[in-house]
Order: sequence, then structure tokens, then C-alpha cells
Amino acid sequence: MLSQQEKNASNSQYYFQHIIIHVNLSESTMTGSLVCQLYVNETHSGAKQKLHYSMTSVEQSQTRSLFTLNEYTGELRVSGLLDFETVKKHYLLIAVRYSSLRSYTSYATIYINILDVNEYAPQFFGLYIPSKLESHHINVLDNDLEFQNLGTFTFYISGLNPVNSSVGCVTAYDPDSDENGKIVYSIVKGDTSDFFAIEPLNGCIILAKSLLPNYAYSTTG
Repeated sequence: MLSQQEKNASNSQYYFQHIIIHVNLSESTMTGSLVCQLYVNETHSGAKQKLHYSMTSVEQSQTRSLFTLNEYTGELRVSGLLDFETVKKHYLLIAVRYSSLRSYTSYATIYINILDVNEYAPQFFGLYIPSKLESHHINVLDNDLEFQNLGTFTFYISGLNPVNSSVGCVTAYDPDSDENGKIVYSIVKGDTSDFFAIEPLNGCIILAKSLLPNYAYSTTG
């Protein structure tokens, strides 16, 4: 209920309520979707006036372009693309009044929380090499079609490197936030002999078992 108009029998004054509404919306909510509908519970039987709803205040400038309010029905709908990474919360102050009773206005404060969804796949974008040795190189790029979007990472390693030594680190980025933006690394192809392992949280590749001298190895991380 947005507001309630009551008539006091002793002084004929009108009283209005101010309510607070909390709404959760996924950032994938489609344009045109109904957020909520505001309404007035008219207890004063003599009031047969038309109601007029208006958006009087917002906290973020983008809010007015993302939500529209029907001034006659009180329907609040999505009118733009929501993005959790841009604005996580929206604040709206909605007013309602009778067209002939401009002095009597009721308000609703609406807080809209935007919920994050997993929109993006992680992308490799950088290379970090703890040490470069003058020896055989390892190319961790696989040119098969399913890996065509990966970056190129070339590491150098000697057959004399001890087990558990660092080969290099790959880096990736996910524009999603919070849990949806967390990245887990794994070796999915190429290392058929299991010579290498990768730290799942930081993308650093280590030597899992001894290499043979003067022998070339490759893996995809």
C-alpha cells in the first residue's frame, strides 16, 4: 500500500503515510519488466479524484533513464539495461496526490538492489615470468579453434630445474564482481605426461616432475 487517506470526523483533515519498499532485481531483468505497482487504499468514500504519481527524487542520475513510472497507474517498470558493475543500488522517491487536492501528498521510498549475474568469461591478458633461463622454451598457446581467444604465453625452463620450481604465471581478468568474478586456473590440454601443475588461484605453473635434458615440452594453461 502506497498511502492511505483518512478523514478525521472532528476536523476534516486528511492524513497520509510514507512507506519504504525494498526490491531485488537481477541485472539481466528485461526492459519493460514490472518492478512494482504502487496503489492507494482510499478509505474516504467521498474522494473520487484521479490519482497522479510522480518520481520526485533519485540518488543516481542514471536511475531516471533505467526506470519509468506510469503517472496514472503507479506501475514502475525497467526502461534500460541494468548493470551491477555500474550501479548496485537505486533510490527513488515517489509521490502520489489527488489532482484536485495538491496540498495532500503521500510518498513512497523505493530501494532497488541490483543482483549480479555471471555475464563474462575470463580473458587472459598478461604474462609474468619469475625468471628467464637460456634454455628450451615452452609455448603454452594451443592454436586449436577452441582456444583461439587465449593470449600467448612463452616460458623458458631448463631440464635441470628442480621439481616444484616455478615455470611462470599466467594472468586473467573477469569483469564480473564478487563470486562471479573469481577465477580458477587449470591445465586443460597439452600436458599429456603431467610434467606441470598450475596453482588454481594465482595461475602460477610449477614443475611437477623432472624433465629430460635437451627435450622440448609444451602445455596449455
